[in-house]
Amino acid sequence: MRNKSLSQEAYDRIETLIVTAELRPGARTTLGELERLSGLGRTPVHDAVKQLSSASLILVQPRSGLRIAPLDFEQEEMLLPVRIEMEAIACRLAAQRADFEDVNRLSAAAEKLRSGELTTLADFNVVDNELNAAILTASRERMLGNTLRPLQTLYRRSGWIFQTRVAEPTVLPRVVASHLELLDLILKRQPVEAELSVRKMLSGVGSSLQKLRRADIGWG
Repeated sequence: MRNKSLSQEAYDRIETLIVTAELRPGARTTLGELERLSGLGRTPVHDAVKQLSSASLILVQPRSGLRIAPLDFEQEEMLLPVRIEMEAIACRLAAQRADFEDVNRLSAAAEKLRSGELTTLADFNVVDNELNAAILTASRERMLGNTLRPLQTLYRRSGWIFQTRVAEPTVLPRVVASHLELLDLILKRQPVEAELSVRKMLSGVGSSLQKLRRADIGWG
């Protein structure tokens, strides 16, 4: 597997800051601040911001700089059925089309999940992001990935906020088990079962979004 470019590294680091709300939803920022936070230079950060802007994760506003995508749980609830359908397609196709390199990436993610070393939500989010990328690559549907990846980022942010601000302390073993079930079905090339598994996994997201809408998060 090729090493990531600096631009991709910048994208991943800034995306993580968005997901974990270290870059607060709705907050204004600058290229300079993103360089400082990511630890990377102007060119890769500028490239990352262009990608994040095209995905509506960072809003470029003339004369007022950059703004992190604000929270909109109502919109996420409305888009959830669309996301579920796209995730189902991606997992079904991954089970059908994964090649040798894809299998290695998916197996590596499974090994991390089985290792027992994912003790925090932040640890899990890193592997979850890797898993999402591996499944989309294996699906061989670039347009699907271009649409789904930004949605996955927003829903990971909502999940982070839900687990850290609203829910009782999360039980990671249960979350890990559901992801392992999905991975195993993809690796066993069982597309129908993989699709059913991801639908089941995402079935509770709507309830979490409703609770977030009722909660006073205090971020724009």
